[in-house]
Amino acid sequence: MATHPDLDVQEKIYDTLTGDSTLMNLIEDVYDGVPDESDYPYVMIGETEYSDWSGHDFDGFEAETTIHVWSQYRGRSEAKSIQDEIYRLLQNIDLGISGFPTIFFKLSFQRVLPEPDGKTYHGVQRFQFQIGGN
Repeated sequence: MATHPDLDVQEKIYDTLTGDSTLMNLIEDVYDGVPDESDYPYVMIGETEYSDWSGHDFDGFEAETTIHVWSQYRGRSEAKSIQDEIYRLLQNIDLGISGFPTIFFKLSFQRVLPEPDGKTYHGVQRFQFQIGGN
């Protein structure tokens, strides 16, 4: 059995998002843990859930990663534009993890919700990846 790809998947998503000038021109930064007093808008790579779908002759995982967008622009349009860029970047991602080629990708969920403070919008996207290899 190969090493679990959890940190590799997170690093590849982070590198893909921060390496794109179009996205980075729309946001302040991409975080794993958001520092106090961060400027808006920003993106946070959230939780990832894994399930094993290995066979007798290969290792494989399904990963479902949540990406959060935080905006204080009036209305949902800024958060939605950022989500569009994230989707554009991740739909063609090759996770490029040794022994785990990307086999399948889909956006399984996306929405933008107002926060109780009345000035912040929280965008949530959930992406599914199947990765595996021989």
